[in-house]
Amino acid sequence: MKILLTGFEPFGKLTVNASWEAVKAVSERPGKNLHVTKLLLPVEYERAAEICLDAVHMLRPDAVLAVGVAAKRRSLTPEYVAVNVKDSTSPDNAGKVYIHDRIIDEGDTALYTNLPFADAVNAILSHGVPASPSFDAGTYVCNTLFYRLMYEIKYAPRKMYGGFLHVPPEKEVSSKDAARAIEAVLLMLADKGPIK
Repeated sequence: MKILLTGFEPFGKLTVNASWEAVKAVSERPGKNLHVTKLLLPVEYERAAEICLDAVHMLRPDAVLAVGVAAKRRSLTPEYVAVNVKDSTSPDNAGKVYIHDRIIDEGDTALYTNLPFADAVNAILSHGVPASPSFDAGTYVCNTLFYRLMYEIKYAPRKMYGGFLHVPPEKEVSSKDAARAIEAVLLMLADKGPIK
């Protein structure tokens, strides 16, 4: 099973992005015939999604798991829903600011992950790492990437899993533990097998 796993570069006041540190620590072959390709994304509304989707077109993975950092979270949080809004007074790394703009003009108001959501939370918890479900991916670059990914899966259409996972800062959960949790989600997907 082919997996595309993405993380983000530092942004704002962060000199290190916990999402990329966790992704880097994930094994490229964590078992069960899984093959993981890792991709570092810029914290830019448009380019992050474009780079990710270019990789999807080239690699044709069975699953894409995008990982971002959420500074105020205390556990790993699989995201359930992406909303068709980009909105933040904080600029992205290209200096762009959007105030309540749509990601795709004629797009759905919300799109939902097709990862086995409860199974993802339980897989993380079963490895002794704190996890909780989230129904709010924010409206910054993480949400835009998540929305564009799920739009691609719904309307391309592509037979693959797509999802987003927020990790807390390193001081809350180490990158080593976050990597173990991510691997647990990937192994759960391997048990399910590719979407037919």
